[in-house]
Amino acid sequence: MRATSTLLILMLFVPLVSMGTLLRVNNNPSVADEITVHSSLADVLANHAAPGDTVLLESSDLPYDGGLITLDISLTIFGTGYFLEDNDCTQADVRPATIEELQINAPNARVAGIHIGTCNIDANQVRLMRCYITEYLGVGTASPVTSVYINGNFIEGSHATALVDLANATNITLKNNFIHNTNAGGAHNCKITTGSGVILNNLFFGEPDNLFHNAVVQNNYFELSEIDPLSTALTVSYNLASSTFLTAWGGAGNNNFGGLPEHQPDTVYCFTLMDGVSRDGKYQLNAWNTDPNSGNPAENAGADGNDIGMFSGTTTYVLSGMPPIPSVARYNGSIQGTQSGGTSATVKGKSRR
Repeated sequence: MRATSTLLILMLFVPLVSMGTLLRVNNNPSVADEITVHSSLADVLANHAAPGDTVLLESSDLPYDGGLITLDISLTIFGTGYFLEDNDCTQADVRPATIEELQINAPNARVAGIHIGTCNIDANQVRLMRCYITEYLGVGTASPVTSVYINGNFIEGSHATALVDLANATNITLKNNFIHNTNAGGAHNCKITTGSGVILNNLFFGEPDNLFHNAVVQNNYFELSEIDPLSTALTVSYNLASSTFLTAWGGAGNNNFGGLPEHQPDTVYCFTLMDGVSRDGKYQLNAWNTDPNSGNPAENAGADGNDIGMFSGTTTYVLSGMPPIPSVARYNGSIQGTQSGGTSATVKGKSRR
């Protein structure tokens, strides 16, 4: 099954690669000795990859290389996504591709669809998209960076200070992310201390507040989490919150609303109102239990006329963090055949953006 699935992925993927080499990495014992398949991501980055290449990190039960991976080459790494068993039609093999710690030092690097523990970005124009980060995300903590793009990630973990630390980042884009510091006593969900950026269509979940500096804050939903009063030089508009803190940031005059029953998360989002809802799908806007007079207050309430929250805008959050490459969504067939009759299988591929 894996051989057939992999073949179809590569057949679909080739037209998308306009330059550079496509490198497969798979650390499963049954696959690692196949021709053209590498077992170690660290080895590929150190000895085989070149700028402009694309690395396809395949499903596995084990983290890749079991520790720190350092990315010093300007290339693309695509994983398989996450919560693959939660959402329909993701891919046949629901195991994720996991990196325990990723250090990105290469400008213009692109990383998508990977389950990452800790991620540090210390290079310009890096794009981190559709990843599941479970320990910490730091940007510009070792050296100043600019034009880093963080879009469509599910970031949830316990951290004593800031789960997302944009320490020295200029022209940062934080867009369509779910951010939840599960440490109720933690200092912040997200912190921008030096630099500038735009903070659009995110969901800030949990109790820790957010410390922002020199930023445009629009189209976000704040569940318990608030904007720290020590934040400075902000333009705050078209946001929604479960509490009334947005009155300190212009309130209704800036199209910021919160604190009423219709602004609570179990009304705004699907949340726990649907049986079997996925871990990320439950944060889609609730179309079933809204005020019959006004509808869902997040609907069409953003600055651009679109919805407030992570599932809206031009680069909406994608369920399960599926990377923008084709995948084998379903496979039905036997993994064994005969010399005379061979074998048959039905494979369904799905192309993604």
